[in-house]
Amino acid sequence: MEIGTAIRDLRRAQKISQKTLARRAGIGKSYLCLIETNTRIPTLKMIESIAKGLKVSYVKFYLYMIKAEVREEEQMIHDILNLLTNYI
Repeated sequence: MEIGTAIRDLRRAQKISQKTLARRAGIGKSYLCLIETNTRIPTLKMIESIAKGLKVSYVKFYLYMIKAEVREEEQMIHDILNLLTNYI
């Protein structure tokens, strides 16, 4: 999972607007939009500010991303196995 996607998912799960998160993180709403669409990659300091704005720890933010990566990889493996099963 890309950083911007994780930020967007966590923000939406908390039902807060981009404007609110941007204010909490001390960044512009338009810049947050660029991050959430994975157009811009935030610095580590920026990620920390955004995590604080989301009221999650830096560590929990990265754990969320890692878990999402694992789920995506598991889904890919499942899809490949289904394709192979149908092919044989």
